[in-house]
Amino acid sequence: MKFRIAVTGGVAQGKSTVVETLASMGWRTVSADEVARQVASASEVRQEIAQTLALPLDYDRAVLRERVAEDPEARLSLNSILHFRTVRALYATDADVVEVPLLFEAGLLTLADEVWTVWCSPENQLRRLTQRLGDAAQARQWMAAQLPSPVKVALSDWDVNTDQPRESVAALVIARAKRAATP
Repeated sequence: MKFRIAVTGGVAQGKSTVVETLASMGWRTVSADEVARQVASASEVRQEIAQTLALPLDYDRAVLRERVAEDPEARLSLNSILHFRTVRALYATDADVVEVPLLFEAGLLTLADEVWTVWCSPENQLRRLTQRLGDAAQARQWMAAQLPSPVKVALSDWDVNTDQPRESVAALVIARAKRAATP
């Protein structure tokens, strides 16, 4: 099954706002991050992650997140463990819309009929992410680890800038969703 719309974008750029708007219109949505968390919580997957990344079996997500943020090799190893399982679990859903933050980085361009990129200015992204994490240096590190927004926009079927009020973003999403098709 192919999804109708894949919503992507960098961390703290407003993907949730777009997905929530689509859900309010009746579109069935699924988050790749949520599915990946479920996949990663399975005991055999936790064991494989711990063994591959030399972590204690009782590692917590914060330790794992820090490890992959600091070590590109660890990030690649984690992705090789989780991506196939996560995509398989996504396809098992009945969703119309899939939210995939790392769509391009994971090479999932054909996951949906349309790819929508959500973006904002680097200044707003840094502000939002610093508020979320409480650490500007860590926020910069996370931002640097992702593909730049202009590249994602260039590869997308549609993009929306979330530097504007939430209501304006929602209006743009509603208009585009009506053109994309009804759920």
